[in-house]
Amino acid sequence: MKAKFDGKFDRRIVRVSYSKAMDRVRIIFDDRTIYVIPRRLLEGLENAAARELANIEILDDGPAVFWPSLDVQHKVPSLLNGIYGGSRWMASLKSMPRAIPGQPMFGSRRKKAEARKQFFDDRYVVRKRSNSE
Repeated sequence: MKAKFDGKFDRRIVRVSYSKAMDRVRIIFDDRTIYVIPRRLLEGLENAAARELANIEILDDGPAVFWPSLDVQHKVPSLLNGIYGGSRWMASLKSMPRAIPGQPMFGSRRKKAEARKQFFDDRYVVRKRSNSE
């Protein structure tokens, strides 16, 4: 069951940032909770450059986050309820590919190295000479 925003929002946004490395928007609240949203889910940010995404403002009348260079605003209570844009945008998200079940969203360096090692181990079998030859 999703809660509806009744105009009251008891938490204050302390900081909003964009991580280019993770391609995510991070909202930090005064109660030390953090909400992280993949940028690709947010309407209006899908084709934005990293420098445009990094310029984020906090609007207290709402509360909302605002990207002035893109003229895009998202209300935080809606984001917390999983609403990342208008009805058309939300319908388009249903057809967006998701992560493969059981697979990590981001591969770790160790797992990538293990996969590379396994590939070469399978491909190049080292054959030992026996003393009888």
